[in-house]
Amino acid sequence: MAPDGKLVWVALLHLDTVVAVDAATRKVVAEVKVGAEPYYLVLDSRYVWVSNQASDSVSLIDAAKRKVVTSIPVGQEPHGLAFTPDGRYLWVAHRRQGMVSIISVEKRAVVAEVKVGKRPHKLGIVLRAKEAVGKK
Repeated sequence: MAPDGKLVWVALLHLDTVVAVDAATRKVVAEVKVGAEPYYLVLDSRYVWVSNQASDSVSLIDAAKRKVVTSIPVGQEPHGLAFTPDGRYLWVAHRRQGMVSIISVEKRAVVAEVKVGKRPHKLGIVLRAKEAVGKK
């Protein structure tokens, strides 16, 4: 749900689309084409971040304009997404590679990768992200 509670964003896996639903009227008010097989999404104060599992990317949607701003290449089969508590980094789990990518929100680019083991799927909140970024 958007921070203001007015829109609910939904990933439609087999349509390569994310839709915005008006929470009050329960009607679709926007459809945004993203990468192949959008799987998971998270929101910050301005953007909707979407993992696209079949195109190995994360789409960045401007929530107000309801259009894709950029697509960030990441590792294979991105799934779960989670922001660090300070909102500076987005962590992306990659099921196929057994790793997590770390995207700089400011740079809109992958700044680090961490091998974590077989088939990571979802992520929890990272409490000490500053110490993890940059380490190999």
